[in-house]
Amino acid sequence: MPVNIRRMLPVFLFGCISLLSASEGAHTPEKRSAAADTVSFYTNYIVTAEASAQSPEEVRHHPSGGIQAQRNAEAAAKDNLMRVCGKLIVDGEHTVADLYAQNDAFGHAVSGAVSSARLMSVGHAANATVTVRMGLPLTGANGIMHEAILSLAVTRSIEYGKLFPALPPELAGTNFTGLIIDARDIDAACAFFPSLFDTRGVLVYGIPYVDQRAAAHNGLVRYVRGVGEVDRMLTRMKNLAALNAIAAKATRLIEITAEAEHMKFIEDVSHFMISKTVLEKTKEMNRIKFAEEFIKRAKLEHEKKLDTTWRLGRNPYRIVGWRTRGLNRCDIIIDDYDARIIVGNAKLQSALRECRAVIIVP
Repeated sequence: MPVNIRRMLPVFLFGCISLLSASEGAHTPEKRSAAADTVSFYTNYIVTAEASAQSPEEVRHHPSGGIQAQRNAEAAAKDNLMRVCGKLIVDGEHTVADLYAQNDAFGHAVSGAVSSARLMSVGHAANATVTVRMGLPLTGANGIMHEAILSLAVTRSIEYGKLFPALPPELAGTNFTGLIIDARDIDAACAFFPSLFDTRGVLVYGIPYVDQRAAAHNGLVRYVRGVGEVDRMLTRMKNLAALNAIAAKATRLIEITAEAEHMKFIEDVSHFMISKTVLEKTKEMNRIKFAEEFIKRAKLEHEKKLDTTWRLGRNPYRIVGWRTRGLNRCDIIIDDYDARIIVGNAKLQSALRECRAVIIVP
């Protein structure tokens, strides 16, 4: 065999093996591929994650292939959810991963919550790939926020307000209904339980001073992006309050009408009206009952919207954050004058106990 051919033979064989490996790999389906995950808990406290999976080659054109691909995608999305949840900031010193490592009960609660995450959307591609989005609410009676409060073992403070001087009567009596903190220029991180401090380092607002059930159900604060969103939020609140008032008036009107019609119906029956008139009155009463139920459903819808909307009321107190503090940069230092108003205003304190606070972020 010529020398040149002997030298080229190993190269030729290596090329054949490489081509063969590439050919075999082309027929091997990719079981899972994680897509970008999104965290939207800044505004609604729901963590979402996506993942994709392709049907195995042997069942790609069979219905079971799509089912298997969706199961694989859901499992991958839950893995992504667990990874994303671990990075979430709980307070100035802890992330979810920190509490997970420190507290077994919290770890079990997080694992259970992720395993029961809800399926939000499913997409099917032409190449037999299934993409799913899984969602995990962080708030609620048994949500991760509730478990985080239990893990931190936060107790309600009874010394609140004693370190602050009394407010003048004209400020103490102002009817503030919520708190808006502008933190756009200080690069504050979003967290489950951010705290407000004055310049002395005295806690002004945080988990120890609120109804912890409200914090677990609605969040200690709500994050919004930009002032425009806050203004739209307040406008929406006013509109919902007006609609709720209209519904209440309509309900009372229906009740009065129903009572009057009911009395007249009894009177007509007692005078032995003909069957046709009685039938008409019965139909009229059914219409009134239907109207009553309609109004009740409308009121429930409005109340539901009020519960899920940031409840700042008509006159929130607006302040600007000075700088952040803490390991996780989620706690905010505010002006001492603003701190005095927050602590000393009875109306605002009542609202803040129900966690009616918003932080504006970029």
